[in-house]
Amino acid sequence: MLNTTTKYVYEIYKQKSVSKAAEKLYISQPALSNTLKKAEEELGAAIFNRKTHPFSLTAEGKIYIESIEKILAIQDVAYSKIRDMSDLKGGTLRIGVSTALSYYVVPKICRVFCKNHPNTDISIMTSPTDELYNLLEKNEADLIFTPTYRTPEDYICENLFEEKFVVAVKKDYPGIEDLKDYALTYGDIVTGSYPPEKELDSIEILKNVEFLYNPPSSFIYKKRRLLVADSDINQHITPMSNHVALNYNLMLAGMGALLTTDANIAAMHADDNCVFFALNKMPEKEYFSMVYSNKEKESSFRITTEFANVAKDLFANGNHLSALAQR
Repeated sequence: MLNTTTKYVYEIYKQKSVSKAAEKLYISQPALSNTLKKAEEELGAAIFNRKTHPFSLTAEGKIYIESIEKILAIQDVAYSKIRDMSDLKGGTLRIGVSTALSYYVVPKICRVFCKNHPNTDISIMTSPTDELYNLLEKNEADLIFTPTYRTPEDYICENLFEEKFVVAVKKDYPGIEDLKDYALTYGDIVTGSYPPEKELDSIEILKNVEFLYNPPSSFIYKKRRLLVADSDINQHITPMSNHVALNYNLMLAGMGALLTTDANIAAMHADDNCVFFALNKMPEKEYFSMVYSNKEKESSFRITTEFANVAKDLFANGNHLSALAQR
């Protein structure tokens, strides 16, 4: 960060002699003396008091040298941080999240990641899915977690796990009296330990049950339209929020059935007062994914891929529901 002139002047200061500094720098003494003269002309003041032996600093020279040492200190910090990033000992990771499920997934990844990388600064931002992709493309985020939507050019999209849709409803809610044979518990959902015949062939079976109506901004709303667009499913109350916990607690309060996913349910606490119905026919699969740059030369690539590897170890091996259920 220092130019040649300041490096030469600083060497004279350290050696307290032009001749010794010239020898150290492998240049001639006249050349170094000329460089010092030009530096003092630019400064408009003498840097060294040549009447003392060895050289001492003038008042102006003291300010000049102190400034050089501040620059060198900043340089050392910068180089150290860069080395730490290369060695995965530090750096900064910027994470973007959209769906409320991310609020449960990302902290679990951070807990494991930070045990091995305690000096990495993690910044987490929330934003609608479309805006998250813009942040990624503008290099304002290193990695985003979101339902599978699109993969921009030069980016990696990795599916962490598939989300299966389920209906959650309070156990004594009107309209489910004849569906007890299909009812599942929280434990059934988290472990996936239920036979295929327990799954509902169609959400139409629940047409006598009033549903909480997901807001249009939610990805559940988009999937819901594919499921029930032409059905007689009732709409009861619209929580103008895509927050998993709010909608889950409204369901527990008896406000209606909730169309959600098994991953969202696993992230909630177990409750014996509600039951679940699994759906076996979906128009398309839904994945919870992470997206990040594939440019290996970017300074954040190694730390980003390390974070992604931790995410895959936790969630991408078919144990995502049990991982989400752990408190």
